[in-house]
Amino acid sequence: MTTVAAEAEWIGSLAPDLAIRFLARLSWEITIAGRNSYEAGTDELANPRQLRRVNEIQHRVTACLSQLIEGTCPDGFTQSIAKWVLAEQDDELRSLLQWSWTKSRKYVAAK
Repeated sequence: MTTVAAEAEWIGSLAPDLAIRFLARLSWEITIAGRNSYEAGTDELANPRQLRRVNEIQHRVTACLSQLIEGTCPDGFTQSIAKWVLAEQDDELRSLLQWSWTKSRKYVAAK
């Protein structure tokens, strides 16, 4: 089983309250990954394409989070978040997102 598949299985196995907690933390961690796209100390973007990807992934994560809170999350959507976050094609961004996932998973495990 690939890491993405294993993580999809893991997130799909979480009770709704833990999945909500995980996705909320993941959302926050992804904003930190997005900072990699900025030129330090300025308002300029160093990597607009990467920031666009972060925004799309953030959109999916927060959509899933919102649907879980409302009780309207379709089957499989929560599991699909693993692919969106962990199977990023850009090596640098994938590394940042994997770090975000790992930190969020540890956060949930500590609760």
